[in-house]
Amino acid sequence: MLVFCITLAIATVLVNWTIQRVIARPLMAAEAGLAHERDLLRVLLDNIPDSIYFKDTESRFTRINKAQSKVLGIDDERAALGLTDFDFFEREHALQAYEDEREIVRLGQSVVSRIECVSAKGAPERWMTSTKVPIRDDSGRVTGIVGVSRDVTDWKRTVAALEKSRESFRMLFAAIPHAVWVYDAETLGFLEVNEAAIRDYEYPAQEFRRIKLPDIYAPEETARLSKVLESPGGKPPGGAWRHRTRDGRELDVEVSAREFTFVGRRAV
Repeated sequence: MLVFCITLAIATVLVNWTIQRVIARPLMAAEAGLAHERDLLRVLLDNIPDSIYFKDTESRFTRINKAQSKVLGIDDERAALGLTDFDFFEREHALQAYEDEREIVRLGQSVVSRIECVSAKGAPERWMTSTKVPIRDDSGRVTGIVGVSRDVTDWKRTVAALEKSRESFRMLFAAIPHAVWVYDAETLGFLEVNEAAIRDYEYPAQEFRRIKLPDIYAPEETARLSKVLESPGGKPPGGAWRHRTRDGRELDVEVSAREFTFVGRRAV
């Protein structure tokens, strides 16, 4: 009987030790690892400048980060849980987002880098680039959506300002009463010509852009022009020259020229 009791006690100790070593410790280590990964994910979500959000298949928010809470106009991310875009945005944007997400759930296809105007209720319009991808379970069934958005309002405003500046340049360029053109300093092909140049040299606009600078110079100027263009560090051809129109008529002209960068090219 004594031997049995001792054997039972030893067996109990061994079983407990085995459970502790083989099951409990690895399980605790795995739980610690998962907790660490959750902490890392939270740090990432809270500090990344992009808006990140998770939704279920009914487009209800299940999790958002701090950047997204600012977009929604709330202080506590938990306030968005269970709500939809209709609770935070103007109906037009919310409806478009909802329809996009219906297609993501139905077809399992992503929406990548879509630029859209976002109108949160009571807030100024913002431009965002948005990517949404489906979340799938082990069987491949779509169980939700994760989205990442980046505010590109400043970029959009810069592009609009550049377009306005470019349009102002075109209007000024076209209004100059004498012939003006821009040509590529390497290829000598024309990049832009104004209406006065088209009128005086009698080339249609598209044809003007197919010819090269030497084509508008009189034959007797060919050698001088080549010397100027081929001289090391030479200046663009300026001063008095004889030009030739499309029909062969010659013009005495005074040329003013300077180099500059035009649409990323060295131009004159």
